Amino acid sequence: MTFDSFQIESSFTCKHDYVELRDGSSLLGKYCGKTVPSAKIAESGTMQVTFVSDGSVSHSGFLASYSAVSLGNEGKTVVTGN
Repeated sequence: MTFDSFQIESSFTCKHDYVELRDGSSLLGKYCGKTVPSAKIAESGTMQVTFVSDGSVSHSGFLASYSAVSLGNEGKTVVTGN
């Protein structure tokens, strides 16, 4: 997953608004504020994206894109999305 833009409410612990990424059950990161997170790869074959907002402060949000690839012998792209 690659983030193209990122602006959500900032707090020290990202407790109000945040985006959380998980690779299967492992936490890849929890993000808030205006710093664009680095690209993330889910090696388990599953990535869960959770966006939480309390609605008290509004910003422009985030834009992300993803692609899924088969890591088998052919290595073909099987899913792409924005």
